Amino acid sequence: MSSHTTSTIFVIGGTGAQGMPIVRALVADKKYSVRVLTRDSTSPRAQALLALGNVSILEGSFADEDVLREGFRGCDGAYINIDGFNTGEKTETYWAIRSYEIAIEEGIKFFVYGNLDYALKKSGYDSRFRTGHYDGKGRMGEWVLFQNEKNSERMGAAVFTSGPYIEMVISPLTIMTPAIEDGVVTWRVPLGKQPFPTWRSKIADSTFAGSSTIQNGRMA
Repeated sequence: MSSHTTSTIFVIGGTGAQGMPIVRALVADKKYSVRVLTRDSTSPRAQALLALGNVSILEGSFADEDVLREGFRGCDGAYINIDGFNTGEKTETYWAIRSYEIAIEEGIKFFVYGNLDYALKKSGYDSRFRTGHYDGKGRMGEWVLFQNEKNSERMGAAVFTSGPYIEMVISPLTIMTPAIEDGVVTWRVPLGKQPFPTWRSKIADSTFAGSSTIQNGRMA
């Protein structure tokens, strides 16, 4: 008889554009089971994840210590992707810290933090380029790695840094929204000379992969 025990991963943000493909990938070969935190266990996305098998749903908010403890308890790993765009920098900062601290306390073996680039720092602290949801995650990503220099014997940690979704190049109200100039669809994005990766997120078929790079106004 095999002695293999399926590892359980606690996921915050599992019903989001990034989280759903990650959950699907984790349970695809049945080596992992996933516990997903969601505010609404009856939502279509939560139900779609349950239908995969090896997925359980915990209903509640990441901004609740009792819920976090219930989520982490009995799990081996955690993937924490707080929706800082909607909750704001202050909320992301406090609950990223508490998530990390409670994860250690509850015996998580490996902690992954969903991260974005620290835009303000990368701009040389020029507030013209301050981007709240990016900076909120970027600060905490650095904090997680710094803390783990001292805590690595109790819990491993990593940050998963993503970026803009490629779908945003045709979406309204984003910095990449195109315009028609002299009959030509034109994208103008303040990139300077540096390329940046974009991400392709397909919730329906579980694809989540860096699919292209924008450089000098061209897709590569």
